[in-house]
Amino acid sequence: MTGVETVTVRPDDGTARLDRWFKRHYPGLSHGRLEKLLRTGQIRVDGKRARAGDPIMPGQAIRVPPLPETPAPPVAVKPQARPQDVAVLRDAVLYRDDWAIVVNKPAGLAVQGGTNTDRHVDALLDGLRFDSTRALCTGSTRTLRAFS
Repeated sequence: MTGVETVTVRPDDGTARLDRWFKRHYPGLSHGRLEKLLRTGQIRVDGKRARAGDPIMPGQAIRVPPLPETPAPPVAVKPQARPQDVAVLRDAVLYRDDWAIVVNKPAGLAVQGGTNTDRHVDALLDGLRFDSTRALCTGSTRTLRAFS
């Protein structure tokens, strides 16, 4: 957007919070950036300063300042198991049936993952073609059960 724009809330938008309206119409605008624009008074509803949680109604005029062209946030990529890790875990399977798989987890392999962790049991279970969407870890040897 190159200049200040005044947008009228359409009837099909219904009643919503201002921050949710922005998320729907300007998905590339981060919540932190929106809060800063609101704090500094650059965004106004019917000529008045607004807050993120203020309700908006059809017919209200929203002043939208020039926004930098920002792409939508990238989609998170699900970790993929490395073939050598799947081979190690396949050798560590103690018991397996349709409802449970018992794995003697190798030392140093994370169970739940975490920030910047791409080697963890959930990714490896996907490599074994086991549904690990809801896994429970118990005992000294890790028992992983999938519940539906």
